[in-house]
Amino acid sequence: MKIGRLIVGLGKVILFLFFLLAVAVGALWLTLRVATHADEAPAPDLIGRDVVSSLDRVRSARLNLKVTGEEYDSTQAKSHVVSQDPPPGTMLREGRTIGVVVSLGAQEVIVPDLAGQSLRQAELGLYKSGLKRGRVARVSYSGERDTVLSQYPAARSIANRGTPIDLLINMGAAEVLIRVPDVGGHPQAQAEEELRKIGLAAAVKQQDGGPGAKKGVVLEQNPKAGMPAAVGSAVEIVVARSKPAAASPGASAEKTVTKKPPSGPPAEKAPAANMGPAPNKTPGGPR
Repeated sequence: MKIGRLIVGLGKVILFLFFLLAVAVGALWLTLRVATHADEAPAPDLIGRDVVSSLDRVRSARLNLKVTGEEYDSTQAKSHVVSQDPPPGTMLREGRTIGVVVSLGAQEVIVPDLAGQSLRQAELGLYKSGLKRGRVARVSYSGERDTVLSQYPAARSIANRGTPIDLLINMGAAEVLIRVPDVGGHPQAQAEEELRKIGLAAAVKQQDGGPGAKKGVVLEQNPKAGMPAAVGSAVEIVVARSKPAAASPGASAEKTVTKKPPSGPPAEKAPAANMGPAPNKTPGGPR
């Protein structure tokens, strides 16, 4: 009995000693860690700050600053920090150095002249110049369709690399429609003049008219009166010839008239002979 109690008591003593040893080791480890990191501080965030203010912040944390590079950057102003190493928040011992890359500002380029180019060609030219396409507007205008009319910023101006360039694209002249007048029954010259006044041309065809048709009068027209037609387009008018002639076998009764300038000056008419009064012949003249 006494031996058993002695063993139990000894076991309790050993466990207590192990507990004290563990506490002592933990306290020692914590003390060493605190002592080791007592002179450490987190790296300040320098991104977006200028070099002077970054240097002040680094010195206040008992650290050093070194500019390790420069690069063009459109998001940060010139002489401002673009990136840093080690990154912000990293624990650093006193005297460590933080390297920073400083912005040279946005790179400037010359805007190319895109006038007269297709949209695809303009996009390629902008890409090669370090620019990009901005807004695209379209307008109807005379000239070649689907080409650049104007741009903003203007050609040969200075812009930051990556600047969007707005383009104005030509859709071509808008088609203007007008109502075709009724020229049926009008003389050919009058019909042509009426069409010309409103911006239409006349394509004249001649055809034998029916009974009672007058020579040179419009018999038919195409498009019909009242139909829409584009300005500058032609209206076909069929004009009656004189009395129908006997048609040869296989001949057509319709003929398209093509006006040509005269090949030479008109021939002069010979003057008529001056005929005086006939002599009065009296039967049985002077004896």
